[in-house]
Amino acid sequence: MSEYKLKYYNALDETQQAVINASNLGAKVNQHYLMNATSVDYYLEYLGNDYANRSPILYKNDEPVLMLPSLCKEHELNFADGPSQIISTLDGDEYDKGIRIMVDALKKEAEQSGDIKVKIKFNSTILKETLSAVESITPSLQGYVNCDLLEDNIKKYLRKSYKSLVSWGQKNLLIKVLDTEMADSDVFLKFKDLHVNASGRKTRSDQTWDYQLEMIKRGHGYLIAAFYNDKLASGCFIMHDQHTALYGVAASNRQLMSNGLPLNHYTLWMSIMTAKQKGCRKFILGDVSDNPSLDKKSNNIALFKRGFATDIQVDTILNIKITD
Repeated sequence: MSEYKLKYYNALDETQQAVINASNLGAKVNQHYLMNATSVDYYLEYLGNDYANRSPILYKNDEPVLMLPSLCKEHELNFADGPSQIISTLDGDEYDKGIRIMVDALKKEAEQSGDIKVKIKFNSTILKETLSAVESITPSLQGYVNCDLLEDNIKKYLRKSYKSLVSWGQKNLLIKVLDTEMADSDVFLKFKDLHVNASGRKTRSDQTWDYQLEMIKRGHGYLIAAFYNDKLASGCFIMHDQHTALYGVAASNRQLMSNGLPLNHYTLWMSIMTAKQKGCRKFILGDVSDNPSLDKKSNNIALFKRGFATDIQVDTILNIKITD
């Protein structure tokens, strides 16, 4: 008879955590473009001391088989304030059973310790098991590039006005790709400085930048560095795994941009093409919604991303409050 137990990652000692990381489940988590160990280190540094790796892990006969990766505050389950998702080595009926057992365990936890707020990507089994506890279901407009398409076909989806700007970049910018084959720390530090100058201030710790460079060295990220007249003028950092790439952070020389140079269009285009070359099937641009409640800068970024998308999909987020 199978025996199931639910444990939290931050309640495990170093030996127990090492067992998780060495397991088949740990391998799946560490292969994920967003949830690998270096990305977790980055987010925990970025988010601050109130956050911890509180991921609930379901064990079957002492073997970890299901996890809800969660970097969050106490009494919450989410991934860096965004939605998490189930990662599991179970299939079919066993997968659904594992989720039901996890939800039952979380309900018992709520009885003892108080309400648990969960933010998770749509999962039909989760929805069924927590329907009465769902506070809201939030749609999110996400832009994607289908990297399975031929390059010429991806280019057809470019906003008409962007095509000439991408062509300008191809003629005038020198591109360097920082990845496992060439993790040039000097160029990366120049990108860091470029970001600080473009932001007008230092927005996060040096350690977060060190973790992003480590992602590049470990094959979980790459940087597209664009040089104009031999000086770094634009850059785009991408997180990725074997199948998926995610638009991370970008920066360009504000003075050159104000002079009318379209620096960031070709940089993002080459980020997408590099993902395709690396075998990724999908490039996630992120939120592309036109939201009147957001500031002008955020909406301009969303507009910019929409100009590159081959697909816009509605991702559904479940906001759940598990109570006693």
